Amino acid sequence: MELSKNLQDLISAALADNKISSKEKEILTKRAVTEGVDKDEFELYLDSLAFSKKEDKTSSSEGVLNKVIYHREAGVKMKEVERGLGDLLSGGKKEFQEIPVNELTIRLWHALVPLVTILIVLASVFLMPESENLDDALSRYDFEIAREIAADMGCRNYGNSWDGDLVCPKSIALIKIIINEANFMAENNEFEKAFSVIEEINGIELYTALFEKGDIGKSQDNQKDELYLSVISKGILQDKLTNKEVNVYLTKVKSENVKKEIKGLFN
Repeated sequence: MELSKNLQDLISAALADNKISSKEKEILTKRAVTEGVDKDEFELYLDSLAFSKKEDKTSSSEGVLNKVIYHREAGVKMKEVERGLGDLLSGGKKEFQEIPVNELTIRLWHALVPLVTILIVLASVFLMPESENLDDALSRYDFEIAREIAADMGCRNYGNSWDGDLVCPKSIALIKIIINEANFMAENNEFEKAFSVIEEINGIELYTALFEKGDIGKSQDNQKDELYLSVISKGILQDKLTNKEVNVYLTKVKSENVKKEIKGLFN
């Protein structure tokens, strides 16, 4: 079956949207018949083309933009030519002309997808709990979380603490944790744990340098003695520590004044 180039162009235009409407099929068939093409054979040919286009559209991979954002229809379409009053009265045949098409059809669900995505993101931002800080963890006596937070803090020292090159928030945070944890343990009669926590001060990074810089208010020995005084005092006042136990822990205290103050609690 041979078709003229003009008829082939019309068929291509009709298939621009991957389908052939009944009106387009009627017009194309009439055109084919005038060219001497068998009507039934031509209609079967059109049906096969339409089916083939439909299959190709289903199996083909459209561009990401075309699939997600929009569906573009382009090409030409046939539009009925407006007839004058004389033509209508004479009962002349309808005539059609090719009209260029360049339409952008927004798919509703494609428009909704990004909107829903944005709403989900915003909801997650507002509903997501804020990152916990050190004070929050300490207020709940969650010392494990507090230590994890401190471990993520930085500690920088280029050897010149006098010009501000020493910055160690991790060590400062650990001192705060140790003070809170030791007192918490003492209040709950866990004195062995409290004294063990106090000894952790010996291993705090750059303690002396931070004290000399002024970032820490007490020397290492004074900080420990102050904590020992607080913990031992709680044990004595609650009758949880014996005189013998107190004398053992007093060996860890450096300050004579602190030792006298603790011994005075027995009198």
